[in-house]
Amino acid sequence: MITHLSNTATQSEIETYLGIPFLFQNIYKPQIIINGREETSAILVTSGFPDAVQFGIWGILPKNYSQAWQHFQNYEISLSTDLETIQPEHWLYGALKERRCYIIVTGYFNYFLKNKNLQPWFSSKDSQKAFCLAGVYNKTDDGFITFTLLTKKSTHFQIKTSFTPILPIILAKKERELWIGNHIEPDALSIFLENISSPNLKQHAVNPAIMGKGKKTLQMLEPYTKK
Repeated sequence: MITHLSNTATQSEIETYLGIPFLFQNIYKPQIIINGREETSAILVTSGFPDAVQFGIWGILPKNYSQAWQHFQNYEISLSTDLETIQPEHWLYGALKERRCYIIVTGYFNYFLKNKNLQPWFSSKDSQKAFCLAGVYNKTDDGFITFTLLTKKSTHFQIKTSFTPILPIILAKKERELWIGNHIEPDALSIFLENISSPNLKQHAVNPAIMGKGKKTLQMLEPYTKK
């Protein structure tokens, strides 16, 4: 389960990278850490509105659900979803077929079990440039977008040491256009994602304090060695 993301890119950098504007200007602020354990939002582009960047609540809710976000998360944590589990009978199968999105980040966190303690590790591109993660979304009755990241089992070194050996699915430009377009048959969507190769990312341990309640700084995203 991926529970923390990071997005330190500026609005201008994101608009230049994607070639589309934010739907609502002057609202977005970079976030050193996005804590999915609390009701929070991230930025995304949806198949229903592919020409602008919007905000969505991280942690998808079922369609026609009327109770609080936290109430649902108490029973079904929906921050990320294993792609293999979304079969025709799954409650997110309709979203996979009809409501796809990609989430813009500059990094994400995994945990490693090291010397009997959990150590957060940060994965990012060089210079913490933005990249996009595959997801699906629903809309609440009052119009709010909620989303989940799609993940698949890791095939690189993390699978030997990571407490959660899964990876988000990173989409290159052509892949993200296909993902939110209508060019792939619904039954082939899972195969399309499974065949996407994971790019090489910069990965290192970070200061565990970044997961705490105190002030976050960019320095906390730098490689960390316990003293």
